[in-house]
Amino acid sequence: MSNSFLTPSVLDNSVIEELRSLQKPGRPDVFLGLVSLFLETATESASKIQVSISERNFKGLADAAHSLKSSSANIGAIQLSKVCLELEKIGEGDSDLGQLNKFAGEFTREFSLVLDELTAIRAAA
Repeated sequence: MSNSFLTPSVLDNSVIEELRSLQKPGRPDVFLGLVSLFLETATESASKIQVSISERNFKGLADAAHSLKSSSANIGAIQLSKVCLELEKIGEGDSDLGQLNKFAGEFTREFSLVLDELTAIRAAA
């Protein structure tokens, strides 16, 4: 697994352990299946978030951030999920619009870290 003493995980290990506990003998790997699904769908959601930010399309931002917020939490990317929540609030008009650039930058950094870690997990399997 990509968790080492030198590089802390951006994924919540308790979520990963819970997902791994769902594994049935002789069945496809539940966690790796979710990792693959996330990697296939998250890039599109992230792209929608970035386009919505640049176009100031707040409804699109709220919708895309909501979708990625849930899938990120399900895979254990809790910090990414929290950033998506903040972007969702901004898109819904429930948060300070002045925070958009801050959370857009945090989103880009956190999403990249999560993708790197999940890609490494899938490659190591």
